[in-house]
Amino acid sequence: MPDEIGVIEPQHTKKWPVWVAVLIVIILAGGWYARGLAVPYFIEKARIALNDEDAVVATKNLNIVLKLDPRNPVAYAYLGHITLGLDNANPESDTPFPSADFVKAIEYYEKALSLGLATAKNRGVYKQSLEFAGYSYWSQKEYDKAVGKYLEQIEQFPDDSFWARYLTASDYFNRSNKPVEALEILTMAPNSLDASKRVFGDVYTLLTRLSSYFGNSLDVKQYATLAIDNAVDKKSTNVQIAYLNIAIQLAKEKNLAKALGEYKKAEAIHKDSSVCTLSNIYFFNSDYIKAIEIAKGKIASTTIFDYPSSTCIEVLARSYLAKNNKIESKKYLEQYMNVTNAFKDKNVYVMRNREAFQKILDDI
Repeated sequence: MPDEIGVIEPQHTKKWPVWVAVLIVIILAGGWYARGLAVPYFIEKARIALNDEDAVVATKNLNIVLKLDPRNPVAYAYLGHITLGLDNANPESDTPFPSADFVKAIEYYEKALSLGLATAKNRGVYKQSLEFAGYSYWSQKEYDKAVGKYLEQIEQFPDDSFWARYLTASDYFNRSNKPVEALEILTMAPNSLDASKRVFGDVYTLLTRLSSYFGNSLDVKQYATLAIDNAVDKKSTNVQIAYLNIAIQLAKEKNLAKALGEYKKAEAIHKDSSVCTLSNIYFFNSDYIKAIEIAKGKIASTTIFDYPSSTCIEVLARSYLAKNNKIESKKYLEQYMNVTNAFKDKNVYVMRNREAFQKILDDI
């Protein structure tokens, strides 16, 4: 979520005269015109209370608003903010809303949106509501609904959708198998007005992986370097992935010495999950014997496969295909299909491999 939760956009700049309290008496007598004047006043009081992290006062004012105007979308949006826990938010944390009731927040945001929050005078509240509704769905693992909100945010606020772009691209890469759309959406993220430099390293790592998927060697090296330079934690998995992608590109260029040098940097972060990339480095260097040796050693000690370890099976299948050993290649092609079929989520690489391997198996 954003490093800056952000002030809630004022609904007006008008200063309220002292006599506004008199309107309450008129309202209670049924004055619709006065009611229309009073609603923005209490909305403003709620906004100020929210920015002062006073959920109690904000809720009190919003309850008055809803008594006067039961279909006020801004009031429901602010109730969503309160239920999310903006008064107790920790933007720098991986769990920015520790006290959130995401289910209730979603209910309020959906109500606000259904009542026409997407109006010109409520643009700031509209943007926040889309983003926070998306995050609430994401936190509940309702990724399709989260992406739906994020796509609306990107469409309506293309220059102010950093987190929407990053999380949508993450979903497209890791789950929904939309690499083209992921790259298109994510490329603009670092230039967003609401960009969070704290996670630039993560964004550039994902751009590295997408560029590698499409075989854009120069972009891989550029984004990987940016990922490493911008990483807050230089020992993170994302930095490891950046080094591994540089190593693979160098191996494809037959520069084994430099490839192994970059691999060593990744290995220093986490050796076990880097091993299959080492076998891939030797595969791209056409040293199939070495690639097979490393990959077999890894899978022999693996009982539960994940994406990194499944890469060793992929290397074995491709190495034996390169050696024209149909019996062994079929064995590992089938193993790859079986292992990856059990993955709950299949990233774009797995999906592409499965499609290609199935065609090969059909022809063997």
